[in-house]
Amino acid sequence: TMGRTQATNSLRSQITLYNPSGTSVANAFSDDTATISNQLTATGTYTVRCMEYYGSRKGNYQVGLTLYPAP
Repeated sequence: TMGRTQATNSLRSQITLYNPSGTSVANAFSDDTATISNQLTATGTYTVRCMEYYGSRKGNYQVGLTLYPAP
């Protein structure tokens, strides 16, 4: 989950999940909070890329990660 910290700014959240081979397996964007929910099917290191959708606007975001089932 990725979202802006102030509702008054014009940032657009974008979050992308990459599998261990570097392939994008999930992508989401939103004017408020972007959320992806995927089952990780391969062993290895996954990468999460968080950015502003347009790539030019600046501001603060909050990023959260939840593991299911909890360890």
